[in-house]
Amino acid sequence: MNGKNRINSHRSRVTSLTTPNFSSTKSQSIKRKRRWFKPVLISATIGVAAIILFAGGFVIMHSKGKFSLTKIAVSTAKAAIEQKTTLLKGESQDRTNIVVYGMTKDGLRTDSIMLLSYYYQEKKLVSVNIPRDLYVYDGYENDKMGEVYAYAVARQKKTRVAPQDYVASVLSKEYGIPIQYWIQFNMQGEVDLVNSLGGVDINVPNSFADYEYPNWDYTGYIRPAPSFVAGLRHMDGDTALIYSRSRHSLNNGEGTDFARSKRQTQVLQAVAAQAKSLGIVGNISQISHYLSILGNNVNTNMSSDEMVAFAAIAKNLDVATAYSAGNWATGNGFLCDSTSSYGAYITLYGVTNNCSTQAGMKITSKYRQYAQYFVQNILGSVGLTPTAFIAKANTALFPSPTTLSPATLK
Repeated sequence: MNGKNRINSHRSRVTSLTTPNFSSTKSQSIKRKRRWFKPVLISATIGVAAIILFAGGFVIMHSKGKFSLTKIAVSTAKAAIEQKTTLLKGESQDRTNIVVYGMTKDGLRTDSIMLLSYYYQEKKLVSVNIPRDLYVYDGYENDKMGEVYAYAVARQKKTRVAPQDYVASVLSKEYGIPIQYWIQFNMQGEVDLVNSLGGVDINVPNSFADYEYPNWDYTGYIRPAPSFVAGLRHMDGDTALIYSRSRHSLNNGEGTDFARSKRQTQVLQAVAAQAKSLGIVGNISQISHYLSILGNNVNTNMSSDEMVAFAAIAKNLDVATAYSAGNWATGNGFLCDSTSSYGAYITLYGVTNNCSTQAGMKITSKYRQYAQYFVQNILGSVGLTPTAFIAKANTALFPSPTTLSPATLK
């Protein structure tokens, strides 16, 4: 069975909860060395990993199978002595962009993709989910965004490009922004981490049950089926994991990847809030306790000096007030549901009666331009309703003669 057939055979399966051992990925890195870091606070949801990178402010280097604070300590001492931190990529342009990958259990695909942007002048962190079913031409073939990584791995010996870098380049080209950093993580550590925090409090907006939530070995479904009742709920690690991963419910619109993205953001914020309330954020004495939980969960292209620079930013970042999340979903004015030539569900740019534009192609449409405008102006876009955003984007992208300034008309 070839690589594409293997991937196609997985299309109808529920995505899984963990990723491969990152030590094997390390051996596949080429040209430049990949460093392994362990943020002190990390959840199994995609947003949690990146937010805690900011909110936690401490990062651990993993080297040759042993945890060591040496490099991070050296970088911290260096910053203290020089009384300045490393200039982060994008900082001089007032915006640093990070793409965060959450991997499937088989390691073939990115189960979740999130774009994070930090604005230095405003001291704001914003994010948006990139739909994993977004149909894209990746430079070689047409596939879902969640499968670009898999094909990049298959081509790695030929292209000499690490798959994490390749996916970031596809996103960068599609949305017209530089992506300076990436973080890749597996989801195995969420249960233990949430439990170590004593659980988290989450306000469930809609009651729902998932009768197709798989058990850990994918031999069947969890019984009794997991269910959640609307209202404030205290969740342990297992419950938070299911809450953030469920996507097959038939209740209240909770059975989609887009609804799941919203729940992942809730878990992210709950973990950060609980960590802060326990005094863990900024407390280096807590590091050793979390090393045993995190294991080989995180991979990134950031250096230790850059991690320390992010820690300096994180020190004064209040996730509750300084973080905003955008949640893309079909029906938002520029994303629509469709079916591929082989019958698989895909997401395209468009609306119900005009749903035809895929990512990565030379041919474009106003709907694709809306998506690109959203990402390029994400700070001013995440807080808008779909209607308000489309109105704003139309004014910026397609100004009428009456809205053009005299200088523009010349």
